[in-house]
Amino acid sequence: MYGKAEFEDTLKADLLQNRSALPLAQCTLSGGMIDDSELAVSILSCNETGSLIQGNIAVFFTEIVICCGCGDDPQPQSVNGLMQFELDKRSADIRFTVIED
Repeated sequence: MYGKAEFEDTLKADLLQNRSALPLAQCTLSGGMIDDSELAVSILSCNETGSLIQGNIAVFFTEIVICCGCGDDPQPQSVNGLMQFELDKRSADIRFTVIED
């Protein structure tokens, strides 16, 4: 499937469907709650090395910050995170590593 035009679209759809596998908590700015209802994923790079497909993605979601000094109202803020991924072509297991700024 890698190397075909629809690979990136399929990968994005799989990531959105299995969003709980993404380490979003490591990308929050204030340790708030994650609202991934409007999660978006962009594939930044992708290459094949032996039995792995490796690459970088950007994820976009909303963090709900509580006790932000704005009264008692939770404050939503847009957050993005960069991650590296390794996809094992044989088992379809995928691992993510958050890229720190």
